[in-house]
Amino acid sequence: MTKKYDVIVIGAGNAGLAAAATAAATGMKTLLIEKNVYPGGCATSFRRGRFEFETALHELANVGTEENPGTIRKIFSDFGIDVNWHIDDTAFRVITEDYDVTMPAGVEKFCCEMEKNVPGSYDSVRAVFRLGKKANEAFKYLSSGKPDPNVMMTKHRDFMIMASHSVDTCLNALNMPQRAQNILNTYWSYIGAPSDRLDFLFYVIILDKYINLGPAM
Repeated sequence: MTKKYDVIVIGAGNAGLAAAATAAATGMKTLLIEKNVYPGGCATSFRRGRFEFETALHELANVGTEENPGTIRKIFSDFGIDVNWHIDDTAFRVITEDYDVTMPAGVEKFCCEMEKNVPGSYDSVRAVFRLGKKANEAFKYLSSGKPDPNVMMTKHRDFMIMASHSVDTCLNALNMPQRAQNILNTYWSYIGAPSDRLDFLFYVIILDKYINLGPAM
């Protein structure tokens, strides 16, 4: 066994597996190290008696359909991995003492369902997804090479503003009703940071991918 490698990847979670597979596909000698007995990280499960438990991840965002593929589907395709994806029509359900709401996947359906539950909320919720689209366009520009600061300050001005404010601050600035904010912010628990401290830019990007393309299993 060789002891010299071009690339050493620590951790065989989703990111580590993708990094190691990418490096190996280019012909580099690659070593992938994982302390667990199974690769996959949060995408794995374990059994205790007759019960099986997921460690964390039970669905993926940014998969999309064959006609409208997301980044995750493209990555699997590039690796030559054929996955029988199921795309769910439901984004999430939130139950509190005051309401029981099931939010659908698909931006327009999501906004209309929010309007039905919180009258007067449609425009502000739709604005969130428009900002998500702008944020993704800015990231694409940043990844294209050497970005021009003047372009960032003009064409991608909203990106620069979003990057410095919390979810709560931006939703309040959009005049979103508090009840709509509570429903929209249900997805924050997936990230594990409260909405008054969570970066809006980060949140709006993953929310847009999740709602726009739908959850995949």
